[in-house]
Amino acid sequence: MEVRAATESERPSAVERLCGSNDAASGLLGHFASGASRFDPRDLFVAVDGEQLHGVLFAQTLPARLADFSLASELSSDVADALLSAGVAHAARRGVRLIQTYHDPLFPDTHKIEAFQRAGFHLATRIMKRVRNGLNKSTYPPENSRIQVPTGFQLLDTFDQTIFRDTLVASLEDSLDAPEANVGATPEEILSGYARHCDRMLAMIGTTPVGVVVLDADGVSGDIDYLGVLPQFRGRGLGAAILDHSVRYFASGWASAVRVSVDERNVPAVKLYDRFEFETYQKLNLWLKRVG
Repeated sequence: MEVRAATESERPSAVERLCGSNDAASGLLGHFASGASRFDPRDLFVAVDGEQLHGVLFAQTLPARLADFSLASELSSDVADALLSAGVAHAARRGVRLIQTYHDPLFPDTHKIEAFQRAGFHLATRIMKRVRNGLNKSTYPPENSRIQVPTGFQLLDTFDQTIFRDTLVASLEDSLDAPEANVGATPEEILSGYARHCDRMLAMIGTTPVGVVVLDADGVSGDIDYLGVLPQFRGRGLGAAILDHSVRYFASGWASAVRVSVDERNVPAVKLYDRFEFETYQKLNLWLKRVG
């Protein structure tokens, strides 16, 4: 058996084996064909014996020296171990510092989880996928849900990029949202994780930076990819003010829903999103492996 990057002719069957649906497979193949930087076909690994395809791993390299692993289901232990070994070595050559993989606890794949454990992954936390549906100008904000905005608060979309970077990095101090993901990352690497996003905003009180939010558009919905407040300004309602502004931003335009991911250990954030009527639609276990 040989484990290597998939050839161009092998990609369609490999992606279909990995994704399990023609729609998802077509989407990933389309990203490969378009040359999108986030979807490098060299990250797609296959275990083959002649023309027989035994297994697939997508070892996707991401900004901030991260990687995300997706392993096909129903693999033998030998095949899964060989693919993960090749993927970890590939990630190390790419300079990756941390590999992540997500698994749905409602549909546990015991053999797959055991393979990741043998490869040195550990269960870090559970991520809650949450959504606020039914957004439009007439329904948001709901009655009797006005947010008390701190005096002098403003959210800027034009600012010095160095100030934004420094505020973003400082807001991660004592963060409860998967803090393991930022260990060993430089400020520039952390910032690079948000390079593709459309809208970055800097929260200010007067002339003092107090927090940041990163928003992203996806069809008829939006995503809050990061919301953070500096430690010395927490507990003053700034998180609610930033979130309120972000939801209003989406509601005033094209979005009918807004999504966010939150670490279940981050109880203050969970309660904040509860207050804004976000509902949990999925929970995923986050497994991590440090490289090097």
